[in-house]
Amino acid sequence: MVKCAECGFLGVRHPLTQTLIGPSEHQRQTGVPTTDSIPIVGRMDEYAPGEAIPDTRPVCAIGAIQIGNEHCGGNDNRVKCHSAQAVMQKDRTCGEFTKWIPGLSPKEHIDMLTAQTDRLWQERQTERDRQWRKEDNRRMAWWGVAGTVLGIVLTTFAQTLTNRSSPPPSLPPQSTIQQSDAPAAPAEPA
Repeated sequence: MVKCAECGFLGVRHPLTQTLIGPSEHQRQTGVPTTDSIPIVGRMDEYAPGEAIPDTRPVCAIGAIQIGNEHCGGNDNRVKCHSAQAVMQKDRTCGEFTKWIPGLSPKEHIDMLTAQTDRLWQERQTERDRQWRKEDNRRMAWWGVAGTVLGIVLTTFAQTLTNRSSPPPSLPPQSTIQQSDAPAAPAEPA
C-alpha cells in the first residue's frame, strides 16, 4: 500500500499560473497549502502569510488516481484541508507510484521515470540484438559447414565421373625393360 503524499507525481496547481508544482513537505503531511509553501508569482496581497490559498487541491500529475474526485472543495472555492490530508494520506494500491524525491517537481519525476524506461528498453533491445547476432552466427556457421560438405561431395562425384569416362593410363611395353636394369641375383655361398 502506498500514499499519494509519498509519491513524486503528487502535484498542486499554482494559484496564479495554474502550472503544476510539487507540494511542500508541510502540505504533503497536513494537506494545508500556505503562502509560505507555494512559490508565489504575482500579487497575493489578499492572503496573509501562512493563510490557506484557494484552489490548490492536490492532483496526480499522470492521472493514475483521480485525487480531485476524492477531494471536496468548499463553497467559496477554498480547500477543505482535512479532506485534502485524508486523500493524500490514504493507503491505496497504485501501479504508477514513484517515491518522492524532495526538490523535484512532478514533471521532473516523470522525466526521470521516462529516462529509466528508455534505458530499460535500450538494454532489452541490446540483449535482443546480441541474441539475434549469436543465432545468426550459428546459422552462418551451419551453412558454412553444409557448404563445405556439399563441396567435398560434389568434387568427389565430379572426379568419379571424370575417371570413368577416360581410359586407364597404358603401361609401357614389357620389351622395353632391359635385362641389365634388373637387379643381380645374389651369389650362392660355396
